[in-house]
Formats: sequence, structure tokens, C-alpha cells
Amino acid sequence: MAEPIVQLLHKTAKGPAAGIEDWYYHFKGYSGNDFIIHEFDHVDPNGTSRKGHNMMSVSEFMMMGKYPQLAKDKLRDLIKV
Repeated sequence: MAEPIVQLLHKTAKGPAAGIEDWYYHFKGYSGNDFIIHEFDHVDPNGTSRKGHNMMSVSEFMMMGKYPQLAKDKLRDLIKV
């Protein structure tokens, strides 16, 4: 059984003062299965922050159009999807 691996795939920062940040991680668990973790910290112009994360399968991540193509390309190169 291999040790779990968490690797940053991509980070975005946009909006006023880069207040909309998203991180995309590749996670490979003890089972050997690959997952994507999307972590976010979005601050609106009024200063209200919304933070959280989502975990999804690689296939779900690859099919969803709302996720950055650069992150998908790096993942594809990493695990040969």
C-alpha cells in the first residue's frame, strides 16, 4: 500500500485584489484511486469571504467545463488520463 500523495495542480487568483482564489490538487489515497480536491477562498467586494473545498473523481473533474483547462492538462500529463 503506497502512501497518500497530495500535489498542487493549479492555482488561480482573480478579481479585485486577487480576492477570488482557487486551488486544484491531485490526491492519490491508500486505495490507489485518484481524486481532485478543489479548494476555494472567494471574497466579494463587500469583504464577505466564502471558503471551502470539494472532492471529486478524476472523470468528473475532466468532464466539467467550469474547471481550468491548464489544471486538466497537467493532470492528464501526470496520470496519463
